[in-house]
Amino acid sequence: MMRIHHTMTISSLLLLVSVSVSAQVAGGPGKDSGAAPSALTAQSASITVPQLIGLKLFQVFDSFGSPQQVYPIRGNQPWMDDVVFFYASHVYLYWYEDRVWQVRFDKDYHGSFLSLTIGETREEARAQLGTPLQSEADWDLFQLADGTKANPDRGFPIRVRLFYDKSGISDAYIYRGDF
Repeated sequence: MMRIHHTMTISSLLLLVSVSVSAQVAGGPGKDSGAAPSALTAQSASITVPQLIGLKLFQVFDSFGSPQQVYPIRGNQPWMDDVVFFYASHVYLYWYEDRVWQVRFDKDYHGSFLSLTIGETREEARAQLGTPLQSEADWDLFQLADGTKANPDRGFPIRVRLFYDKSGISDAYIYRGDF
């Protein structure tokens, strides 16, 4: 997967997030603010993933509040580094510059995404998403219809990689297919 070189460094984004989170937390860093739980919780009936991809930092904070954790992930090359927001519901938002470029739902996520849930079978996923672009023993890669139809105001394709274990879908990554 090709990605464009980051103009905002990981440390710059982490500093920006740190300042934003500190400003939102009345008691300061590391103290409980008593704020309402994030909207990215298992109580959300469903998350519309295509609308999450492309959101800016202020939109994520306004809509979902502060993440439970923020951390970097090192890629194979320096330009593949990401900053990740982790929410307690087991939703991860990956950042490219100042926008969400990838969303992950891990095995402990209890909501739905793209009309799927963790634990559904490969056959159920294929019935919902169609024929995969690529497939291996433990994963399928799908293209959501035409990215511009799935996300008409953004104009980029969206891909879905589902990982499976013996119980069904165990991990899901939904991301911009043009990176």
